[in-house]
Amino acid sequence: MSHEELKEFKIDQAYALDAHADHLLASLYSVKKALTEYEADFFNSKVNSQIIDTIKRGKSVNDPKFQIGNDKIMRIGQTLRQSYLTICHFQKFQNNCLHTLLDAQDASRSFALQWNSEFIIPLIKIFVKYIKLHIMISQIKNIKNVPILYYFCKNSVERDDWNSQILELYKYLEGRTSYTILEAELQPLVKRYEEVCHSIKSHIHTILTSDASTNWSFYSLLENPSTAPSRNHFMHLEYFVGLNMELFSDFLVCFFLVNVPAVSEFADVFSDLCAIRPHLPLIADISVPVSSIFDALHKSRTKKEDLSSSFFDKAAAQAYADKDKALYRIKKLESLIREYCLAGTADINALCMKMPIFLSLLGQGYFFVTTDLMKSRTDQNIPLQDYIVSLLSQIILSFFLVLKNQKQIKRFFIYNLREYDYPYLLSNVTLLRLEKQLYDKVTFLAHSLETLDMDAFDKGDGFDTLPLTFVVASIQSSFNKYSTNHGVVHLPPLFQLLADVSLHAKLTNSPLMTLFEFAPIYKFWCFKNILKNHLIFRSTSQSSIVISLCGLAHFYSYDTAIAAEHQVFFRKIPKYYGTMEKAVSTMVTNWIQQQWLLQTSQKSPKTSRQGEKRMTDSLQILLDIGTINVLDQKINLLQRIIPVVKDGIPAILEKQKFIPPATLLEHLNGMRDFLISPLIGVGINPYTVFNDNINEITSVLLSYDMGIVEIEGKMGRAMNLFYDTYKKYLMEDITSAYYSPVLRAFVDGTSKPKISAPTILSIPALRALVQILNKDGMIAMSSMFAQCAIEVLTKTATLFDEIKSNADESFDACSSLIHASSILMARRMLHEVNNSLTDNQLNDNEFQQRLNTSLIMPAFDSSSILETFTQICSCSFWNNLVFDANTGGFTNDAHLIPVVLDAVYGSLIAKQPNYDLYNKYKSLLKAMINGIKMIKKDDKKLLMYILIDFCVKDSIYADYSMTTDALPYQLIRSVYSGILQIQNQ
Repeated sequence: MSHEELKEFKIDQAYALDAHADHLLASLYSVKKALTEYEADFFNSKVNSQIIDTIKRGKSVNDPKFQIGNDKIMRIGQTLRQSYLTICHFQKFQNNCLHTLLDAQDASRSFALQWNSEFIIPLIKIFVKYIKLHIMISQIKNIKNVPILYYFCKNSVERDDWNSQILELYKYLEGRTSYTILEAELQPLVKRYEEVCHSIKSHIHTILTSDASTNWSFYSLLENPSTAPSRNHFMHLEYFVGLNMELFSDFLVCFFLVNVPAVSEFADVFSDLCAIRPHLPLIADISVPVSSIFDALHKSRTKKEDLSSSFFDKAAAQAYADKDKALYRIKKLESLIREYCLAGTADINALCMKMPIFLSLLGQGYFFVTTDLMKSRTDQNIPLQDYIVSLLSQIILSFFLVLKNQKQIKRFFIYNLREYDYPYLLSNVTLLRLEKQLYDKVTFLAHSLETLDMDAFDKGDGFDTLPLTFVVASIQSSFNKYSTNHGVVHLPPLFQLLADVSLHAKLTNSPLMTLFEFAPIYKFWCFKNILKNHLIFRSTSQSSIVISLCGLAHFYSYDTAIAAEHQVFFRKIPKYYGTMEKAVSTMVTNWIQQQWLLQTSQKSPKTSRQGEKRMTDSLQILLDIGTINVLDQKINLLQRIIPVVKDGIPAILEKQKFIPPATLLEHLNGMRDFLISPLIGVGINPYTVFNDNINEITSVLLSYDMGIVEIEGKMGRAMNLFYDTYKKYLMEDITSAYYSPVLRAFVDGTSKPKISAPTILSIPALRALVQILNKDGMIAMSSMFAQCAIEVLTKTATLFDEIKSNADESFDACSSLIHASSILMARRMLHEVNNSLTDNQLNDNEFQQRLNTSLIMPAFDSSSILETFTQICSCSFWNNLVFDANTGGFTNDAHLIPVVLDAVYGSLIAKQPNYDLYNKYKSLLKAMINGIKMIKKDDKKLLMYILIDFCVKDSIYADYSMTTDALPYQLIRSVYSGILQIQNQ
């Protein structure tokens, strides 16, 4: 047969039918959803069933018993209208597609994939979709009754006699419910398509069974693999098969469905395929078990040469046995894709140079991810594994890498088309002897590549290079009329170069759409609930990779077929994305909380570093994803998550009880160190974020009324905890502790409260408090300390007054006086560690004003004060007085009484510049000594002399000249010596 005998096939027919098939599948998907929803109303009702049976028998439906209200007629008709039109479109498509497949076969002498890929791939696509559409029709229950019921509704409104057409359509659909007719009409094609199976079977087998023993260097970027065989331009066939893995796997199932006898020849590869992917995906969330398809075919055939159920049982057993191999395979694919992404992040040209290998890895990864997602959807007992999500995440990040670098990728391939493909193509066609028509086509293509202007592209001009792919396909289609004995043997180098030009043209036109061709991740919208649940349930997991699942929402709108035919899907996306975003926020919050728990539990630094890495990886993923478009709403998830990080510590403290200042400072510093690396990695100043955290938890708004500090509004959580806890401690628990002049801290007495004194009233604790709180916070704390002291001093003054009439009040007066002294000592310590408080005259004025308006001032200035102190120094309060030489103070804080005396006398001097302080203070000390001398127990009396010594040596106003006459210093020294001797025994 000469080459002129073959009629040239126009390949653009295949492209048009392929696009038509996508929309038809989407439309059938919408039909299935609609009919499933209304099945009970339309098909299962008794009246409608009778109507269907009557029309099928060719009888009239004008019987009054078939009368249905107009409203219901309109509702049913409107619902079935799309279903009816879709069925009509399917019938037309089926006829056109079958004729196109037959015409294409007649226009080609060979389906050898090695050189004829540009011609074969479009045909394989419509071959697969033709079969999928047939299966889809068979999966829609009651679809054959749609034309009849729609005819009844339409005829009820518009009288028309088209009963015969409806019955023909009914019979057509009834025939499509089995696979017998499908097998019969495609039989003329099976021999030619078997050539494709032979071309791909070994490579499919390698991909499906790859494990640790596989030579992965063929893919590893570190090994610098060649993208094409020597002296060839197009990619290795193994890369090409991997790149089209999803298509070829579906093709094998569809091919064996219409050519069951061929299974025996390809049993190994088909068994491997069924073991890994037991379902055939049709569209969206609809897939069918491969075993059920062959079982249905078996029931409808007369020749029982089909696959037995044991074949699929063995495949399932094989999948279980090879699960470790599958795990290794998935993890290896993920690491290889990450390898290329890292290289592309550093230099996108490095990725472009190995683009065929990168695309092949993405194609394989997409196949395995889709397979496991289908398993999880069809069987709830099969959970979605973390390693699959990790692979999916890496694929998603690959898409965002390409999306961000589209301009650079386009530029790379424009340069290659012009500087390499153009001269190679021109030299090849010049050397080959081609008929004029083909020669003109190829040279036209070559000169088209020459016109690509790099300078124009750099200036912003765009190039629509997609038509070049159709030109290549047309040229390849023309070559198919050559026979193998008519010179086609020497043309494969040209064919491979044409295929390379086609791929480069696609990448030049749109790198993203090229990736979609081999890994259409926008179709994952049908798995959104599985992915959402995985993200939610992993919100406390150590894995941060699931965060990338949010990025999928950016690509869903690229499913144009679903967008056109099933618009209801889009209405659910914003709510779905909102749930995903909330889950990410929860995840980040949980990681911050886990880090906080690590701080409190003192876990190993290694555990802390793991948490830091999770946080770093998470924010880096969000940075890589960047701004996404969710139904025309631009969202930057990183910018939305940073406030969650900023609110992390405040959110934790909202659930916390009081934490001692030093401990809280340690935890905060640990959290600051935890946030440094993650935030710097995404270009955010960690100290700003940390300071925002601190400012929020320590916030306090102050106002001043006549010099008195007042707090307005709500305080930050940490500030509120400190304020309330310190206030409660000063008013209630400080009496169970005492101040140690040696340790310069309050220490616990015999009765220990819940909060240990050194943890809040020691120099280190107060210094930590100063580092945590801001200036206003410290002013508020100092004001609160002063307020507590004044409140206790007011009580003391009242007791002083009551002593005049009831000496028994002396005990409580002593206790109250010492209580106030302890509070003032705590306040003095607070000022000691914070110079801003000491230097703040406004705060000092506040204390003076509070003191001057209190009852304690007139009490000390009255003539009865001497008698009062004589009375309180001789009361039974001192019977249990204990002096601890190790801490250098009394265990009831009596040694702090001079703190109150200095505060009061200092205020009296300020109010009365001519106040006779020396004699007043001397008289007070003498009155105290007189009271001490009235104590009957000598040992307690001697200890009280030490109290007098404290009142002299620790006062800024007293000196020993005031007590020399009444209490010689030598006596005090002897008392100290005696105490030391007793405690050292």
